[in-house]
Amino acid sequence: MQPKIEFVNRVFALAPYRGEVRKKLHALKYWDRPAFARSFAQAVCDLAILTERYDLVTAIPMHRRRFIQRGYNQAELLAREIAARQRTPFRQVLKRVQDTRPQHLLGRMARQENLAHALALTARVEGLRVLLVDDILTTGSTLSAAASLLVTSKVKHVDALVVAVSLADSAGQ
Repeated sequence: MQPKIEFVNRVFALAPYRGEVRKKLHALKYWDRPAFARSFAQAVCDLAILTERYDLVTAIPMHRRRFIQRGYNQAELLAREIAARQRTPFRQVLKRVQDTRPQHLLGRMARQENLAHALALTARVEGLRVLLVDDILTTGSTLSAAASLLVTSKVKHVDALVVAVSLADSAGQ
């Protein structure tokens, strides 16, 4: 499964967003089950989904308010686990500077507008090969917005890794 996302060279995905994967991602995100990040990262590595070596692994950021409510950023947990297993440095180089509406509540066009100016870069990444990690890919708006910042900052290469792809929402990309 490799949907095309603007500013992203390749997208790696573990599975479609349905069945047991959907249940576990929902639990990771909303039911305080951070240990599921470890099992998803292990599955990614066991299946040898990643075919490249990276200089840096980073995650889609969560706004501080939502982080305080949840206690963790599930994308960051996934990214840290994958970085450790790949023996690649993890660094959170993106920050969510606006508290936007949750993407899952919005349609395709509204998702893009929702993210305009919502993210900022917090570190130099020029010349690096970056793996950008998120939990679920639907329209690609979040990954595209984050990758756009990285590309503008002259990274050498951006790939993305997601646990699941919501096939109904990502069709036609």
